Amino acid sequence: MGLPDNFSDVAFESVWGNEQTDIINDIERLEKELLDLKCKLEDEELDEEPDEAEIERLEALIYNCQEEIDELKYSLG
Repeated sequence: MGLPDNFSDVAFESVWGNEQTDIINDIERLEKELLDLKCKLEDEELDEEPDEAEIERLEALIYNCQEEIDELKYSLG
């Protein structure tokens, strides 16, 4: 008994479906991380003596996290 004629299509769809699920999970994880970073930034900015270096570090992390989210969303199409 051989493989069905559409085996490669089905296999591709299965693999792509798994990849899409992984990408969606990564986006959700990064969005949670982004929210956490934004909260930390807000806390630091509201601190009586804000640490400018920490604020810059958090802003850079937020930017990078948002870029990664955007790239993953773009890869989904």
